[in-house]
Amino acid sequence: MNDHVNRNESHQEGGMEAALKNAADNNPLQVGKWVWMHNSEGYATDKFDQGLAHLETRASFEHTNIPPGFRWEEDWTMDKELEKEKVGIKTETLKRNEDWTVC
Repeated sequence: MNDHVNRNESHQEGGMEAALKNAADNNPLQVGKWVWMHNSEGYATDKFDQGLAHLETRASFEHTNIPPGFRWEEDWTMDKELEKEKVGIKTETLKRNEDWTVC
């Protein structure tokens, strides 16, 4: 998700000048501390069995590799987000949903 949001902010006609001008809070490509403080190896190890069970049997799985407090919209999917992008609709709330601070 973070890559998708940053790509939307930076890939604009007009280059980086346009990205800076149009970015939320004039801060494109911001990567919140939740990304660089996240222990991805530990997360993968801890969640592997739950993730596998979810894929194989649709068992419940709570994805916690997201900013603290982040809540998905009820019907949000990446496919829907990409469809919006194709017709020029940007979802501004993706990067404003909870703690994306850098410090």
